[in-house]
Amino acid sequence: MEIKAVQINNFLQSPPAGLRVILVYGPDRGMVAERTRALVKHYAGSLDDAFNISRMNGSDITSDNSPLFDEYFSIPMFGGNKTLWLFDDGTQIHKQINALLAEPKDGNTLIIEGRDLKKSSALVKACIKSKIAASLPCYQDNLRDVGQLIRDMLAEHNLKISANNLQYLQSLLGNDRALTRSEINKLITYCLKQQEITEADITECLTGDAAKFSFDKLLDAICNGQAKAADHELTHFLSSGDHPVMLFAIIRNHFNMLHAASFGLTQGKSPDNIIQSMRPPVFFNRKSAISSQIRKWSLQKTDLAQTLIAEADINSRMTAPLSKDILNRLVTRLSLMANR
Repeated sequence: MEIKAVQINNFLQSPPAGLRVILVYGPDRGMVAERTRALVKHYAGSLDDAFNISRMNGSDITSDNSPLFDEYFSIPMFGGNKTLWLFDDGTQIHKQINALLAEPKDGNTLIIEGRDLKKSSALVKACIKSKIAASLPCYQDNLRDVGQLIRDMLAEHNLKISANNLQYLQSLLGNDRALTRSEINKLITYCLKQQEITEADITECLTGDAAKFSFDKLLDAICNGQAKAADHELTHFLSSGDHPVMLFAIIRNHFNMLHAASFGLTQGKSPDNIIQSMRPPVFFNRKSAISSQIRKWSLQKTDLAQTLIAEADINSRMTAPLSKDILNRLVTRLSLMANR
C-alpha cells in the first residue's frame, strides 16, 4: 500500500496491524531518517535495544549467507517481536523483499530506511502492490509543512510567534527536515526564558552573531582544513547534547551545496553568480566564506566527500553506540581532504 501525504501523521502514530515491510524513502534524507527512527521506536519501544532491534545493510541480505529470513523468524531473548532495521545502501534488494512478502508465515517487522528512489523502482512498486507492506515517501517540506513544524515545536515549549514573524522565520529555513529541526531547536534554546519569539530573536539567532548556537564555525573549520578547530567545535556540539544524526544531516547538506556549486563552476559560472542563485539565500556575512569554499572544493573532491559522508552515516546507524566516534573520524577525514 502507498501512504498518502494526508495519512502520514496517523500512520506514524499507529501503523495498521499485519504489516510485514515498511519502506521509507525519498529525496529528503532528514525526513527519511526521522520517520524511520519514529517507526523503529514504535515497534521496538526504543532505538537502543540490542535484543529487539536487528540492524542490516542491503548488501548483507543479498549475500550467500543472508540473515534476512533468520532474523525475520527469530524470537528475542525476552520474548515479544523483533524489529528489523534495514539500510538501503544502493544494493538491489527488491528480489529479497519480494521473497519475504511471499513467505506464507508471519514473522517480525522489517523497516527499510531507503534512498531517493523513484516511484517506478522495483522496490517501491513491490511495497505499493503488497497488502502487507507500506510505502512511505518523504518529499522536501513546502512552506505549509515548515510552518506547521514550527508551530508544533514551539507549542511543546509554550512559545508564541506572530503570523509575520512565522513568515519571516519560514523564509530563513530550507526544506531538509533535519536541518529545519536543528534551526528551530536553536531558536527555541535561544528564547527559552521568554514567552514570545520576536523578529529580533530570529535575526540574531539565525543570521547574527549568536556564535555558540551556530554550526558555521564547524563547517568552516572542516572546509578550510582546520582539523583541530573542527574537532573542538564537534566536541562542543556533542557535549551540548546535539545528536549525531542531526550533525550528519548538517554536514551532508553543506557538502551537497558545495557539490552543486562546484558543478556550476565547471559550467563557467562564477562563485558570485552561484551564490546569488542559492536557495535558501546565503546571508551577506557568509558570502565570502562560502565563495572561498566553492573555490577550494572541486567537483572531484565533493564527489568523494559525499561518498564518505554517506558511508559514515550508514555505519553510524548500523552501530549506534559508535556513532559519535564515526562522526569524529568523518570530520577529521574531510578536514584533511580540504588541503589536498
